[in-house]
Amino acid sequence: MTTEINHGNQPIPPFQSMPYPDDEIDLREVFATLWKRKKFIGLGVLLFVVAAGVIAFLKPDVYRVKALVSPGIVARKPGGNVTFTNSLESVKGQIDAGAYSMQLSETLIEQFPALRYASKALHSSIPKHSSTLLISYDTSNQNFGKAVLSNLIGQLEKEDSNIIKPFVEGLQAGIDSDKKALSEHEKTLALLAFHLKEQYKAKKNVQQQIDAAIESTNAYQSRGVKSLASEEMTAESLHKALLYNNMVIQNRQVVYSVLKKELSEINVQIASLEKKQQATSVLTGELQMSVEESARTIKHIIPFQELIPVMTEEGRVGPNRRLIVMMSFVCSLFFMIFATLIIEYIKTCEK
Repeated sequence: MTTEINHGNQPIPPFQSMPYPDDEIDLREVFATLWKRKKFIGLGVLLFVVAAGVIAFLKPDVYRVKALVSPGIVARKPGGNVTFTNSLESVKGQIDAGAYSMQLSETLIEQFPALRYASKALHSSIPKHSSTLLISYDTSNQNFGKAVLSNLIGQLEKEDSNIIKPFVEGLQAGIDSDKKALSEHEKTLALLAFHLKEQYKAKKNVQQQIDAAIESTNAYQSRGVKSLASEEMTAESLHKALLYNNMVIQNRQVVYSVLKKELSEINVQIASLEKKQQATSVLTGELQMSVEESARTIKHIIPFQELIPVMTEEGRVGPNRRLIVMMSFVCSLFFMIFATLIIEYIKTCEK
């Protein structure tokens, strides 16, 4: 075997024959010690694995009961956003914070006195790109798990109903009020239409009287001038005839003025009635639109929904017995190796 030369030109002994310092560990001794104690290590590992296996197989199977729910919808605009009665984040937060734990416990104790409700077994999540809430409960008793979710859903539905009910009642009260106002406005419109019809009749009658007065006055003036021109009259009689003719014409002009004034008043009344009719028609249209909008909103209201009823997932979710046995084997192996080394070290120190 070749040897290396140090700076003092002295040969270096082979690596295998070099002595180990006291503070270094000889791995060969360690493995030799472990191999010597293999039965002790194997027995310890076996006892740990058997104990862990017994515990794992004695633990009851855990099943996951789940349901998918959606809060109520109070507004759904075509092409617009949907307004929910409650924020899903709020509902999820209330469940996660255990807001319903006390109520659930009181209710479930009456139904299942032998079982205990564990709030940590209740989970909630919001699926991606969804407006729903997924809630689940892990339990060894499937009926108990279904009862937990059924009671929880009942409480969520009750809370949601407390929001929807006053909202619908308010809308319905508004519809009833608007319908009552519509009925009154329709009566007003009918009355205005009747008065307008009467005023138009009166206007037509007065206009006919005015036309007749103008025509008769024109005819009288023409007839009077012709009669005065055709007859031989004295100056005095002509003067009297002219005075009489002027007096008749003036009287007819007075009548004409009265009729024109009456016609003007009728036109003012007609304009006022038409203005009232137009304003009432606009108000009636607005009320009708309000009634239709409220009715449409009520129609689109969707109460709290249980989209996927309470159901149990296929297969159990725990315990993972294979993982328990594997972890117990690994942990016990390390523990027994460590324990063996400690025991050997103590023996060495005693010697």
